[in-house]
Amino acid sequence: MDIRQILIVCIVFAVPLWLMAKQRDDLLVKWICLTIAVDIFDPHLMVNVPAARVVGLLVLPSSLAALPAVRKITAGKALWLYLLYLGFMGVVFGFVFPWPSEGFDRLPTQLSQVRAVVYFFRKTADFSLAIFLARYLWKTRRPDQLIEWFVYGTSIAAVGGIAQRLTGLDFYAIFTGAELLGLEDRMRGFNYEPRGLGLIVGQGLLLALLLYARNRSGKRLAVVLLHIVAIFLAVSTSSIFVVGVGAAALLYFDPRSRKILVTPKVLVFVPCAALLLFSLQSSFVESWYSNVGLRLSEKSGSAPGSGIEDFALRQDLFDSAAIMFFVAQPQRLLTGVGPGLSGLATTDYLPASDLFGWVLGQPEGLNTVPQVGLLREMCDVGIVGLILGWLFASASGRALLRLSESSAAGADHWQIARAAFWAAIAIYLVQASPLSASFSIFLGIGLAASWVAASRQVAAHEAAEHAA
Repeated sequence: MDIRQILIVCIVFAVPLWLMAKQRDDLLVKWICLTIAVDIFDPHLMVNVPAARVVGLLVLPSSLAALPAVRKITAGKALWLYLLYLGFMGVVFGFVFPWPSEGFDRLPTQLSQVRAVVYFFRKTADFSLAIFLARYLWKTRRPDQLIEWFVYGTSIAAVGGIAQRLTGLDFYAIFTGAELLGLEDRMRGFNYEPRGLGLIVGQGLLLALLLYARNRSGKRLAVVLLHIVAIFLAVSTSSIFVVGVGAAALLYFDPRSRKILVTPKVLVFVPCAALLLFSLQSSFVESWYSNVGLRLSEKSGSAPGSGIEDFALRQDLFDSAAIMFFVAQPQRLLTGVGPGLSGLATTDYLPASDLFGWVLGQPEGLNTVPQVGLLREMCDVGIVGLILGWLFASASGRALLRLSESSAAGADHWQIARAAFWAAIAIYLVQASPLSASFSIFLGIGLAASWVAASRQVAAHEAAEHAA
């Protein structure tokens, strides 16, 4: 093992353990935000182990201790039932009726049994992390501060991408010992791949705009511009979807964001800035045209037999295979195929295309999950799990609305949290990273809002009874 990987393992355990021992929850939350935004602290131990999920597992005992309180609120109960159902599906399709691997040469970590266990523990770590963050927000009542810390983390990721362009150094490879990507016109900075940089910086851009709408300072504007430049350098089509869908959510749920995004100045500035970037970096423009064209155009060598197959052929290969799998086996929409097992279930359904042909020649077949969050959830837990997810989102959304419209102090903090929460939901359903634990932040915000709203409701009820 590379010595750098050994050092990373030491860091990702030593830092949170030390902060937990010193009871420095504020610094631990900042560490979580940083390690969610950049990937250089994620060790590779047979499987990728995101540093933030290590924290989730380390705080698991305290999260389990808080489970009775979690289950008392609708949002918490929905998450708990979701996790139980996910575990049940892992047992069914990982052990009782495992997806076969005959004809494939797969590593032990790619077998149904191992993938089901690993993916379940990933989700458990995510939920544990969300509970920890919710408990932290219960004490501080400052979700806006958590969001700002996350933007600090995405700003560091953006700086990494820009620094790679300026220096020509692949910082992720330098820090982790990973192989060089060799993509001259796509930057990844401190992240695993350009797509990962584009996704995280796209989220950061939206949250930076949300904060800028409250405080139109030069510093906040510089942060916004920093994220825009990093997105351009990442050349990630996924980041376009992230920004587009997330911006639509901000425009709908946050009046202040509408005031800065839909103004004559912005409508003039954005096209001018885009033209300037495209004129200065012609090689990046060509890279954008090529990348977007691969995603949206019809794949060469393909002959779609239906409108659905034509749509599938315009998606990433993991999403394409999942779409065609559900077309062939619609009954699986109800239950899904088990946690993290979509690649094993859908390899045989990959549409015929020259672009996807290399996968058919690989001995292991597909080995990861869909990139579209809605498709990923359909594969993992089906309609049953999606209903539980909707119960969590709707309960959390109602709580955030009550808090943001409250006359109590801190209502503006919850207004920011509400807009960020719904933007994160929209982003996740359209483009979800297979590695990042960023969604845990917004799960935590939803849980915290539900706790706070419930406590205020109880306090108001008791006050009314006392007055009577």
